[in-house]
Amino acid sequence: MLTPSFPGSFGAVKKIALRLRRFYGSKEAGSLLCRWASCWSLSAWRGDDGSDWMVSLLLRDRMSTWESGKVLGVPTVPLSNGLNIPILGLGTSHQGGYSHEAVVYALQKCGIRHIDTAKRYGCESLLQKAIKESGIAREDLWITTKLWHADYGYDKTKQACLESCNRLGVEYLDLYLIHWPDAQVPGKSSREVRAETWHAMEELYEKGICKSIGVSNFLIEHLEQLRKDCQITPHVNQNGIVTIPKSTKLKRVQENCQVFDFSLDFDDVAVLNGMHDGRHVSWDPTSVV
Repeated sequence: MLTPSFPGSFGAVKKIALRLRRFYGSKEAGSLLCRWASCWSLSAWRGDDGSDWMVSLLLRDRMSTWESGKVLGVPTVPLSNGLNIPILGLGTSHQGGYSHEAVVYALQKCGIRHIDTAKRYGCESLLQKAIKESGIAREDLWITTKLWHADYGYDKTKQACLESCNRLGVEYLDLYLIHWPDAQVPGKSSREVRAETWHAMEELYEKGICKSIGVSNFLIEHLEQLRKDCQITPHVNQNGIVTIPKSTKLKRVQENCQVFDFSLDFDDVAVLNGMHDGRHVSWDPTSVV
């Protein structure tokens, strides 16, 4: 066994893989273990017949693995109901179009197991096809979708959830979100409609159709109102600071998944904080009561 050490970043994996491949220029079986910086282990194996070789990258602290180009075991965070949600997911917003190839690639080659979508995005039925083609088992996926405000209300919410499940080809959702705090129902306040909608979400959760329930784009005042009106506190508030990047380009999808090889120090965070000026570049919920 050869054990060289060298510095590098996650983006250098291709160059390192080529070195490993050259190392296995013969048909002899063997293994190579490399120490990569201070927190990575890189290893490669070659089969007895000389036909197969594989590179595996293990992130020591997070136990995330890059295996033949696939990231496995993306770190998770626990929700209040005890379920663990992957901190990195694949966004499917309608902005920029939909790419079947990109979704399959993310699942098969980048190890993505968290898909974030919505009825508003118009691609739930397309995702069913991509998931099926990927070969990833349902129990290995975390699927989030969202309820559009046209379907708010007790009865319509339950029906919309079942329709989303049907379009996605699943029997349950890992996370179901109220997409937007503004209800837009004539004769009723937004708070009243949000409460009716949430009661339906609670029933869907209790029946196991939704394993987790939450909201999206809610501000503190909306959450405080809902807390007083509900029995089950939202498990998630997806408020725009979420790692669910979306791209239709395969290279960009791969780059978006390569985020576990660096950290930010206090100076880096200070620079990022200094950029914030309170502007909104998308929906602004501050006017919703």
